[in-house]
Amino acid sequence: MKFERGPDPAPAAESDLEVREIGEEHVHEFGRIATNAYGLTPDAALSVRGLIDRPGFHLYMTFEGDTPVGTGAMIIDGECAWFELAATDPEFRQRGSQRALLARRIEDAVDVGCARLLTCTGEPVPGDPQHSYHNIEWAGFEPQFVRQNRVPK
Repeated sequence: MKFERGPDPAPAAESDLEVREIGEEHVHEFGRIATNAYGLTPDAALSVRGLIDRPGFHLYMTFEGDTPVGTGAMIIDGECAWFELAATDPEFRQRGSQRALLARRIEDAVDVGCARLLTCTGEPVPGDPQHSYHNIEWAGFEPQFVRQNRVPK
């Protein structure tokens, strides 16, 4: 499902975790958490390193003290911001990591003049409630359309 929202203020996220925009020092942990969540190989985590220096690309993490907990990325292009790579270490789920990351990215996007904020996740299906879907709606994003995914036969 593709989602969009405007530049309205972000809802207040309740979490005991701290959100930080990160640099090179945390990119390995960002890659580890994100690739684990998406079922990718450990080698895929290395590709995150190349995102740090890309124009318009912002990487965020939640932390418990100095321990990395969750990930979220934002790509800004003109008046549009795309939210991507949302993931939480399973040990730290149900603590508001993703809502805190959504709120921070919304605030940062609006602060630089973005008028269209976009993201996507899977549709809820029986047996898989898609927690990301509910977090995205909580953040004020509205469903726009379903993109069909194709798989090779």
